[in-house]
Amino acid sequence: MCTGLTTYAAKAILQFAFEEKKLNKVFARYFSTNIASGRVMKKIGMEQEGILKEHIIKEGKYEDLVYYGILNVL
Repeated sequence: MCTGLTTYAAKAILQFAFEEKKLNKVFARYFSTNIASGRVMKKIGMEQEGILKEHIIKEGKYEDLVYYGILNVL
């Protein structure tokens, strides 16, 4: 998927969550090996909140999950 399209879609999801659903916070997580996902989260204003070390098994290996979040500032 094109990076610009991914960022555009992620921004649209945040807009929907905050404006339509009136959520106070949105969070997301990604496998630490998937750096591109982290870049998209940073681009849309999310901040890293923590890392869950070896939290899940993927393809027979323990993987870290990196958590990002953003608060509704409207």
